[in-house]
This record gives sequence, structure tokens and C-alpha cells, in this order.
Amino acid sequence: MTATGTASAVWALLLIVTPGVLGAADAPPLETADVQKECPVMVGNKIDPNVFTVYQGKKVYFCCTSCKAAFDAQPEKYLSRLPQFASRAVAAVSAGPRAKDLIVPLGIAAFATITATVLTGLYRKLRPRLMFKLHKVLGIIALIIAACHGAIVILLD
Repeated sequence: MTATGTASAVWALLLIVTPGVLGAADAPPLETADVQKECPVMVGNKIDPNVFTVYQGKKVYFCCTSCKAAFDAQPEKYLSRLPQFASRAVAAVSAGPRAKDLIVPLGIAAFATITATVLTGLYRKLRPRLMFKLHKVLGIIALIIAACHGAIVILLD
């Protein structure tokens, strides 16, 4: 077989195989109503197939127009409740800790170090040099923690 004959055979094979492959790829995806059974806003309510919106190329169904309006206002809030966005919700959860998750622990740490600083100041007569050094170190640590806590609260607000 010549090079031209080989190329013709390859093209013929591609023409035979390609329509089947493309036909499978062009098949319409499962309708979202078959996958989604509940309203993402009013959990537990069955969906109305006539009330939906398209979000990021996927249909999202609701039980009523009020729920549709709530979803349109804040769609990210309800994505974890939708099976068509399940992989995205898992990715968001597994992303790890965020700065917002540090607000409460830093607030508690700041309160604890400020309390310890005050107590070492009150009990300075027991061992003046030790308590003064401890008081100074705790005061600096309390300022650093409180500054970090305040910065996160201000930046996230």
C-alpha cells in the first residue's frame, strides 16, 4: 500500500468511526429535573418543572418564584444543596481553613492573654521581677494577637 493509499484508508476509517463518537458526545445530557428533586431554597419542597433558572449553564429548579428570586440574589448560598453542583460544593469544603475561620479563636486568644496580663499585673507583689517580665511579655503577645484579630475583622467586613 502506498502513502496515499494509507492516508485514504485512515480518512475512510475516521469517517466511519467519527459519526458514532460525535453522536454519543452530542447526546443531550440528563435533564436536571431528573436529578434535582427538591427546591434548594425551601428544602423538602418538591420542585415545579416550570419554575427554573439557568445558572452556569445548568438548570436549577424551584418550588415557587419566590425561591427562584432568593436563589438569583445569592446563588452561592444554595449550591451545596444542588446535586448538579455537588463536586463544586465538595471542592469548596475541602479548600481548607479561611481567614474568617480564625476570628473566634483569635478573639478567645486575645481575651485570654489580656486576662493573663492583667492578673500578672495584679500579683506583681509576689515576685516583682518575674511578674514584671511576664507582664511585659504577655502584654506584647496580647497586642499582637489583638492586632491580628482586629485586622481580620476589619478586612472581612
